[in-house]
Amino acid sequence: MLKSERLPEPFIILAMLRSGTHFLEELLSEHPNVVSDGELLSEYDPN
Repeated sequence: MLKSERLPEPFIILAMLRSGTHFLEELLSEHPNVVSDGELLSEYDPN
């Protein structure tokens, strides 16, 4: 299989609260080959 024929693979970004993960998700979502499934909010997050 050529590199250009690779299948998409899911990945997860894990980080502490208020560490810029939303900004990172926004940046990655700008790429045409990236699809965001949104954020999972913690029950402890006051926002």
